[in-house]
Amino acid sequence: MGTFKNPGGRPSKFKKRYIKDMIEFFDIEPTRKELMKTTTKNGNEISNEYKLVANRFPTIVKFAKSIDVDYTTVYRWAHSGDDEMVGKALKTNSGMTKERIKELSGMAEFCKAYKTCKSQQQDFLMDNGLIGASPASAFIFTAKNVTKMRDKVENDIKVTEVKPLLDNLRKKNKQEEDEHST
Repeated sequence: MGTFKNPGGRPSKFKKRYIKDMIEFFDIEPTRKELMKTTTKNGNEISNEYKLVANRFPTIVKFAKSIDVDYTTVYRWAHSGDDEMVGKALKTNSGMTKERIKELSGMAEFCKAYKTCKSQQQDFLMDNGLIGASPASAFIFTAKNVTKMRDKVENDIKVTEVKPLLDNLRKKNKQEEDEHST
């Protein structure tokens, strides 16, 4: 990823407070109660009927908009804050300014916060999906595309089943070679 000695270009818009801001942005309840119906008798409220409604799903795009940067900038901050990369940059680059060193350590914290927020997104989706606050197809689609959740496919192939197939293929290939050589 190049040297960090002189990053050049426009100074980063990164601020350490974005770490806390991002955690707070993603730390929302998945659902809320919404009043559906109030039953009254003689002008007095007797009962209320509520339903659970999904809250707005927190995304990196929405967070980026809230701090007035492009979402690709947030992704870059999160991925340039990888512990291994920051450690390597700090070890190999003696010409970095104090500001750049401070920024890199902030990026490492931001990277950890980003991973926490991705976990919060997954929990949010699972909670809404399991209680039926989101349509099942929307839950499945979003979970597969926003988180690391996937359909589990098990392939249980036994060597004893494959060996005869391989032997047959080898035998067939040998027969074809013999036919072509004659």
